[in-house]
Amino acid sequence: MKIEYKKVTWYSQILAIVIGIGIFFIGFYLGTQQMSPASTSISNLFSTHKPISFYRPYEFLPATSTEGIITSQSELDQLYSDTYEADYGEYGSRWGKPEIDFEQFFILYQKMSGTGCSVEVTPALLKSGENSLVYDTQIYEEGTCEIGLVGTDWIVIPRTYLNYEIEFKSTVIHSDLR
Repeated sequence: MKIEYKKVTWYSQILAIVIGIGIFFIGFYLGTQQMSPASTSISNLFSTHKPISFYRPYEFLPATSTEGIITSQSELDQLYSDTYEADYGEYGSRWGKPEIDFEQFFILYQKMSGTGCSVEVTPALLKSGENSLVYDTQIYEEGTCEIGLVGTDWIVIPRTYLNYEIEFKSTVIHSDLR
């Protein structure tokens, strides 16, 4: 049998299709393995920590230098009056004071800061044990500007977690300056 290298045959077409599809699926598989959650630092937490649902209101909590828990309207009122009223008028937020149902929820807050042209803050609340939570403020710093962001990140969570031990932490997950 004489081999003709420049002639397309039915079996060479099938072989080309099989190789093309095979390369596509191998590339897809390798890409999903590279992008899988196990390759990111926060996702490694999810293997031992269970995420807890929370929400972030649009209103801002006044900037503080600490972290803490607010369990009543009077505590929230005190925080606003101690920090903002003198400088920014009543309640200090252009959206007004947040309305929280403290019979069902409470507030976790902590100071956060980041450096760069763009700073994104993403909270994560994870159940780390039988009666413990980790409130991690994840900071993504982008760009080499020296402009910084300082403020208070806060979340509202169900009151069922009120008696849990809470670990506050802040994690820089990306930075162009550090």
